Amino acid sequence: MKRFWSASGLAAAGALVALLVGCSRDHSHTIAVVPQTTAQEIWEAEHAGVAKALLGTRWKERWNGPSSETEVDRQIALVQQAIRQRDGGLILAPDHPVALTTAVRMAAEQGMPVVVIDATLNLPASLHVDYLLNDEQRSGELAADRISGILHGHGTVAVLGETTALMGTVARAEAFRQRMATRYPKITVLDPLPGRFRTNLAEQDTEELLASHPELNAIFTLTVGATRGVYRGLKLKQRIPQVRLIACDQDLDLLYYLRLGEIDSLVAEDTFAMGYRATRLITERRAGAAERQAAQVLRFAPRLVTRENVDTPEIQQMLNMDWRPTQ
Repeated sequence: MKRFWSASGLAAAGALVALLVGCSRDHSHTIAVVPQTTAQEIWEAEHAGVAKALLGTRWKERWNGPSSETEVDRQIALVQQAIRQRDGGLILAPDHPVALTTAVRMAAEQGMPVVVIDATLNLPASLHVDYLLNDEQRSGELAADRISGILHGHGTVAVLGETTALMGTVARAEAFRQRMATRYPKITVLDPLPGRFRTNLAEQDTEELLASHPELNAIFTLTVGATRGVYRGLKLKQRIPQVRLIACDQDLDLLYYLRLGEIDSLVAEDTFAMGYRATRLITERRAGAAERQAAQVLRFAPRLVTRENVDTPEIQQMLNMDWRPTQ
């Protein structure tokens, strides 16, 4: 008996075949790279570091992440996708470390090499998850030294953006206060404000801070969102450059304001180096070179970026966002 296939039936069969082929596609040489957000250039630099490390190899990367730091479910879904597709490795900068712990555990338990950037997770060492961290102690110290230098050892400073939701901000703030107390006791550090780091809330906090402390000389911000809010507040109240802004982390708009002299300095993370090293760790583990090596915890030194050094080769390499390198 002859069978006659309709056009719609053929299309459905073709779609099924494509689906089966897609499911069986080899992803063993693909690294899933999940940044905190795709909306900040600090993570584009990580992307560039990954791409640089993969240049000339058979490996490729799949870079995808949420559009904001609040989309934790999106990060979890991307980690689960990497597990389903049996990717060759995972590089993750978690927005909320606790929320991502279960998904990362599942990936590591299936033998996937995992590198976590900018956070640590409560996982057993036997899973061999590597951690690449910014040196938060040094970030706080760099900011304290810079503020003392521009205030000549006297003045009043506030810290904005500290929140337990981002433990790195707590470490930065604590290191900053310790440095101030031990080395620069004649500079008053105001009591911390509530842990609000969103841009609009930081702007409100800045306006209130300027009203209640007209003697304020400097503000140290701990996140990109807090920096943007403080900058807007200072701009609105016409307190630039009377109140100096020293910020953590880099983004294109912040670098622009730095070049204008409206932001004094940025304590920048070397996410380019983190992305490069994370990629090498994964490819080495897959090749067996680091098969029995214990999980690593590596800290990367931040750099103080100023108007004077922003265009030096060393700083430009760290800020590099070219994720399509040719050499």
